[in-house]
Amino acid sequence: MTGTAKGDFEALDDWVQEYITKLEDEILKHEEDPEPVTKFDDSDLETVFKSLDPAAQTIVKSLYGELAQARAVAEQATEVAKAERQARIDREITDIAKGLSGLAMPEAEIVETLKAVHGTGAYDKTVEALTKASTAVKESRLFEEIGSAMPGGEITQQIDTIAKSLRDQNPLLTSEEAYVQALTPESYEQYINSQQGA
Repeated sequence: MTGTAKGDFEALDDWVQEYITKLEDEILKHEEDPEPVTKFDDSDLETVFKSLDPAAQTIVKSLYGELAQARAVAEQATEVAKAERQARIDREITDIAKGLSGLAMPEAEIVETLKAVHGTGAYDKTVEALTKASTAVKESRLFEEIGSAMPGGEITQQIDTIAKSLRDQNPLLTSEEAYVQALTPESYEQYINSQQGA
């Protein structure tokens, strides 16, 4: 499916999408947890190979070639599965970011923030919090009074301060990761309450 147009996967029936996702999971699982392979020293293999009669040597060479070819195909399938999954994740995250136009944050930053937490337990909660915040901002009177003080300024400053503190404590933390960690359910509720009180 590499190179398919955006939306092709989403246009498939649910059972087909589920099957493809399970197939990708299975391929990637084998890459992460390969079955143990007994390793032999090259000199041991050479000794065993030379002890075989010529007909058996021909069969072993043929089987070895087929094995090498099968491994190459498996590696290629793994790369395709990874690329397809990543492309689908990227499209999903980009679509979500486009829907968060109420946030005072560039779409690229939203995408990076969501990528930073994708695959963790915080992803769904982050999407939900950002979606609610975007909706609240869109529905608020924020843009009615140009030049007025921004509602939620105090909690926004608190979140900024917490995020900066987290980055000071752990310089390896990205700005996006720090904001995700700083955005607790309590701070989100305070922000929403301040928006509604505006």
